[in-house]
Amino acid sequence: MRAQIVTGANTLVARRIDPHAAAVLSVTCIHGGNAHNVLTVRVRITGTVRTFDPVVQDKLEAALRELVEGTVKAAGCTATIEYVRYYPATINDAECAKHVLETSRVLFGQAVIPDAPAATSEDFAFMLRKVPGAYVWLGQGSGAP
Repeated sequence: MRAQIVTGANTLVARRIDPHAAAVLSVTCIHGGNAHNVLTVRVRITGTVRTFDPVVQDKLEAALRELVEGTVKAAGCTATIEYVRYYPATINDAECAKHVLETSRVLFGQAVIPDAPAATSEDFAFMLRKVPGAYVWLGQGSGAP
């Protein structure tokens, strides 16, 4: 049953989310005891979901709950699901980002814009929800002269 939950969770993005939406669901930890010859009474499965769209987050939460509840019911077991949304997506204010790019070009001669947004967890996301700003990565070169 535990493996069914993990396998099912790994298909949710592909099966339930629009392929044009950015979403990642990762199972990051499975802990079910330390004995090699005993089926444990409790297993804890944890992971992370990352997306830039709250609607996609809602869909993944609902799909994950449905998957877990259906799987444990079929096995005659129970589950407690704790879905915590503690880090929002880090989304820059467009005008602030434009200002940072222009300033970087003047100061450093260049500014590199990534091909795609980074799905990282960052405390700065909480500030961007309150105040317009831009989170940027500053590089210091490759070490070559």
